[in-house]
Amino acid sequence: MPASLTYLNCTGNFLTTLPTLPASLTELYCEGCNLTSLPTLPASLKILVCDSNHISCFPTFPNSLTTVVIGSGNPYNCLPNYVLPAMNSYTNTPLCAAGNTNGCAVSTAGIEQYNENNRANIYPNPNNGSFVIETNGDTKQTMQLYDVNGKLVLSQTVNGKTTIDASALNEGVYNLSIISSEGVTNKRLVIVR
Repeated sequence: MPASLTYLNCTGNFLTTLPTLPASLTELYCEGCNLTSLPTLPASLKILVCDSNHISCFPTFPNSLTTVVIGSGNPYNCLPNYVLPAMNSYTNTPLCAAGNTNGCAVSTAGIEQYNENNRANIYPNPNNGSFVIETNGDTKQTMQLYDVNGKLVLSQTVNGKTTIDASALNEGVYNLSIISSEGVTNKRLVIVR
């Protein structure tokens, strides 16, 4: 592939593999093929659309991603990492742990890696726009709240036990991420009035 390639669309082919992707690639569309894996994704990649393939293990997703569509047709049961908010709809899929049933590699890359020690309790949930986040540590962490469209609607530093005022937000379901140097904890939050 040319080193200057920025856009690749190979949708609806019978491809089973892709060659090494150029570092300049920003958009990759390969849905509806017969791919069983993807090569290393370039750090410049912004859009990844590869649903309806046979991919059971994904490479680490680059932080540059703004759009990710990997859902239907791929038999994966874990992910190497999350890149938020591009992957808010995938945070219910667990991150790959050692010994996972598909034999996927376990990522140790950066802040996107979920860490079992990085736990947080959110209560009450559902709530009326006021809730408490209780983290297991004394280090400052960042709470980010995303609406169902993946838009960041609230961000705040949390430490230990912190009360959050989200009363300005509409009723609905939100994706909440607690980010620390040890990893990311993702939760669903429901606001009702």
